[in-house]
Parts: sequence; C-alpha cells; structure tokens
Amino acid sequence: MYVEWKDEYSVGVAKFDASHKKLCAVINELHANILQGKGRDTQKTALKGLVEYAMNHFGDEEQLMKEYGYPDRLSHKSEHDEFRDRLLEFVEAYLQGSIPLTVDLLAYLVEWLDKHMIGTDKKYQEFFNSRGVA
Repeated sequence: MYVEWKDEYSVGVAKFDASHKKLCAVINELHANILQGKGRDTQKTALKGLVEYAMNHFGDEEQLMKEYGYPDRLSHKSEHDEFRDRLLEFVEAYLQGSIPLTVDLLAYLVEWLDKHMIGTDKKYQEFFNSRGVA
C-alpha cells in the first residue's frame, strides 16, 4: 500500500475522515496501476476518479465551513484551490500525452495530502466538534 491511513490523519469529523480514507485508496489504486504497468486507459480512468473525488471532497469541506462560519475558511479554500490547479494542470498534460503518470506525481499527492490533513484540516476539528459536528 502506498498510503496507509494513520490515526493522526483523523480530523474528528466522520464524513471527512471517510473521505480522506477514500482519497488514500484512490492514490493507492493509481500507484498499483503504475507498478503493474496498466494501460493508459486504466490510468486515465483512475486519475479522473481522483480528480472527481478530490473536487467533491473539497466542495463538501468548503460548504460546511461556510455554513458554520469557520474563521479560517478562505485560507483553507486557498490551499484547496492551489492543489486543484496543480492537479488539473497535470491531468491536462497527461491527457495530451506530454507527460506520463509517474510515482513522482504520486509522491507529490501523498506529501500534500499528509501535510494538509495533519496541518490544515486538523485545525477545524475543535471548531466543528464544538458545534456538534463529529
């Protein structure tokens, strides 16, 4: 497994923990596709799944932050936007055939996800939990 879920990733909001676990699983699927030499169509499908799932997850987080008035919402959204832009740039280049799907990309995804969950996402745990969101 490329990304193993750790308890320290938990953000205390069950919906988001489940979503983060799914993101880890999708990254693991991409990693397996690369190692097994799966064809471009399989990799493309998995990559599109990652993009779709990440965008939905970010939207869910941002909606809840807006709904509850999370004070660091704009800064958090900015991190999401930066990641979205970088991921979409990569996907576009990959789909055009100008770059391959590599373990280096996955290393970036894992590093970003790790830092984001442990650093940025953890910050909203107390806020949401104190408002009954668990």
